[in-house]
Amino acid sequence: LQGSPKYHIEEIEDGKVKEGKIGFSRITEFVGLETSYVILVGVEELKNDKINNLYYIALTRSNYAAAVLYDSRLKEEMEALYS
Repeated sequence: LQGSPKYHIEEIEDGKVKEGKIGFSRITEFVGLETSYVILVGVEELKNDKINNLYYIALTRSNYAAAVLYDSRLKEEMEALYS
C-alpha cells in the first residue's frame, strides 16, 4: 500500500516497543509488561494447565486488543471456549 507506514519487527529486550516497530517476545519474558496489542501465535494445545496459564499471561498483557493464531486442528475446542 502506497503511503502506508513501514514497520520493522524486532525482539523486545527492555520491555518497551519503540514507536514504529513491531516487537516480539516469548511469553515468559513478557510477564509483568503491557502493550497495546498482543498476537499470540503457535497455539497447538489447549488441554495443559501450565500452557493455558502462559496463554492467559500473554493475552492479559494487551491494553486494547488481542488475537490468537492457532492450529486449525483446535478449531472445535476454540469455538467451545468462546461460545
